[in-house]
Amino acid sequence: MSRRTVAIFAIAWMVVVVAVASSAITIYAMGGAAQAGLSAQKYEQLDEVLRIIEERYYVEVEEDGLLEDAIRGAFSSLDPYSFYYSADEMAAMFEQTSGEYYGIGVLVTMDGEGGIAILRIYDGPARDADLREGDRIVAIDGTALSVNTSADLTAATAMIKAETQTPVLLTIERDGEVFDVEVQRAQVEANRTRHAILENGIGYLEISEFFGDDVTGTRAALDDFVASGVTKLVLDVRDNTGGDLNHVVQIADMLLPEGVIVSVEDRYGNSQHYDSQESCYDLEMVVLVNGMSASATEILAGALQDYDRATVMGTQTFGKGVVQDVIQFENGAGMQLTTMQYFRPSGEAVHEVGITPDIIVELDENYDPANYEIDLENDNQLREAVKYLESLS
Repeated sequence: MSRRTVAIFAIAWMVVVVAVASSAITIYAMGGAAQAGLSAQKYEQLDEVLRIIEERYYVEVEEDGLLEDAIRGAFSSLDPYSFYYSADEMAAMFEQTSGEYYGIGVLVTMDGEGGIAILRIYDGPARDADLREGDRIVAIDGTALSVNTSADLTAATAMIKAETQTPVLLTIERDGEVFDVEVQRAQVEANRTRHAILENGIGYLEISEFFGDDVTGTRAALDDFVASGVTKLVLDVRDNTGGDLNHVVQIADMLLPEGVIVSVEDRYGNSQHYDSQESCYDLEMVVLVNGMSASATEILAGALQDYDRATVMGTQTFGKGVVQDVIQFENGAGMQLTTMQYFRPSGEAVHEVGITPDIIVELDENYDPANYEIDLENDNQLREAVKYLESLS
């Protein structure tokens, strides 16, 4: 078995489209004979059931499909982050972390009602078509969606993507209205960071995902702040559902003193920790979080809070503190399995708990979630973060 590490801590898929997976993932490639786990006797009943179905079911069934369904069934008693990938789904999963694609440029997740919800709009076709954060996609090219699992989400987002720059027809539900929007697919580069220096000299850095250009974008922003004499920073990770462990560790290393960033532990007590080095950017910080700040984002926010490097402000975070391994088989199929949980530098668990902000600030209910601008006037959480930093001597 050869090992490649992509280590993804997220609850969201990035699909070209950009969709919302849910994992801290270590990727393995399986080759050759598998080690014996369950004895042959324990498989006999399963083999017998599959044989009888193949031989006696009233219509012919496809052997590969039957086996795949049986494998998927094995995951039904596990957590929602553990599931089987077909070869096509596995290929789509790898593609979704690359950052460039023929798609429409949105971050999506399951909406709990069978559709998919748009969490974020990137520059590109979706923004040009006036899609908005909070929109629900309920059908694609006339096919109604029934998205209830991560595998369903992967399949749905694959319908939005194409190998050519052709249009896709999306049925959108917004504020009780249902309507169709034709969106022209294009190659989209999803920029995961943006930064600005606010009028009062306070830096603003948003990280939307820990994928792609996030590390280089963060370093460029911090260098820009230092060169401009900025000493105070609002780090906005609201709605950041996570991403690549290696990425968040690199970003945390820029902001933390020497020490443990995060540790992971399996059921047998085997643990591993990821550390920051001594040097870091010296900025007074507020970290903005909300209920969709998850997984890798909670690693960063929790570490900054534990080292007293930042004041965390906003609302309780998601609470996704488990790690998945993705194992790929020789035929291209694979599986994702929860194998570990992670802990903050303080030793506290995050799973099903989340990060409690130092200062609770609810977002004004009248704030437009589709507002992509850095809006000090209407974004009361951002306004409170700036006000807090201004109060520091």
